[in-house]
Amino acid sequence: MPRPEPQSKREPKPVTGVESAELCLVVDGYDVVLHYEREHNTAIKAWHENLKNSDFPYKLKPTHTVTKGGKTYRYPGTYWLRFNPESGVKGKWDYVGRDIPDDVDMSKIPAPPVNRLDGFQCERVGRGKDILVTKSVLRQFRRFFDGYHVFNVTRSEV
Repeated sequence: MPRPEPQSKREPKPVTGVESAELCLVVDGYDVVLHYEREHNTAIKAWHENLKNSDFPYKLKPTHTVTKGGKTYRYPGTYWLRFNPESGVKGKWDYVGRDIPDDVDMSKIPAPPVNRLDGFQCERVGRGKDILVTKSVLRQFRRFFDGYHVFNVTRSEV
């Protein structure tokens, strides 16, 4: 699946309330984030299908969104859950951690999908497609944003 191309050549809107000069604004960068999240979620579904007929008690949680107190948080698909049949009537999935559980014999199952955005953190600007990232994160993931307009953001009182 090819990476999305930049959609616009527009100038970014001014960003207000930014506290750090170490931030960059990536115009339309949210499209890239969504693209790689969809790619990873598809890989997780395929991985679960391969394990469907086994008694493997774990699963990976796909990328999901949680809204608490009016703020929205996105969690990448890197969380391991274990099925607990004794919890409730139908059982439930308990959080185990971000790393492969110690009791998993990796020689008996296919390797889990790698999240190419693991470690990537950004802030979406409003409800638009622009994102704010730190310069260090942008350097680490710059290949994902080739061809996109990137602007240094300085402290602004606008």
